[in-house]
Amino acid sequence: METPIEIRDLSFSYGPAPVLAHCSLIIAPGQAVILSGENGAGKSTLLKLVLGELVPQQGDALLFGTPAHSFTDWHRVGYVPQRAGGSYDRFPATVAEVVASNRYALGHSQRRGSHAAALQALELVGLVDHANSLIGELSGGQQQRALLARALVNHPELLVLDEPTSGLDRSSVNEFIEVMATLMRDPERVVLMVSHDLERLEGLEADRIVLSQGVIHHA
Repeated sequence: METPIEIRDLSFSYGPAPVLAHCSLIIAPGQAVILSGENGAGKSTLLKLVLGELVPQQGDALLFGTPAHSFTDWHRVGYVPQRAGGSYDRFPATVAEVVASNRYALGHSQRRGSHAAALQALELVGLVDHANSLIGELSGGQQQRALLARALVNHPELLVLDEPTSGLDRSSVNEFIEVMATLMRDPERVVLMVSHDLERLEGLEADRIVLSQGVIHHA
């Protein structure tokens, strides 16, 4: 079975000082990992390397055995970006349309099938009753769960989340954690979640890894 994420002796810098130094990490099938670290620790850079947005200067970042920067099977990966406050407040699309858009982006062009897939994903995150609401009518926490549904709509094997609870109140965080706890129990799903705030995620069962001064430490 292919290893979803493998990082081998990975180093990267934007200047003289290294941002990442000889990092190695394997995330196996069925594993859930929370990667934490202070601001400036290198989390964003590591995530960009894992998602193929940057090319390693030393070492390797592999997705399912393929260098991430040349990976093409993106239907196998679901990504929830860091939430920008107010970004959907005036967006003229329904929740279901936002979720289904991830299928169109990957070439799934049959609208009927995409809508059904969107409803299924919204069911997973507890938002199917809001499918026909405008995305801007949802609370911040609901919008974040809608973005999670968007990442899930193609049934990815690997789910990557960047600071998913940032900017959310305690109630919204609890709702998000409840959904994630269910998703993480799926033995066929791999989860990598990046967060600077482990306390908010203490209810999730996952391996903890800390990135400090460009070096990975297993908690």
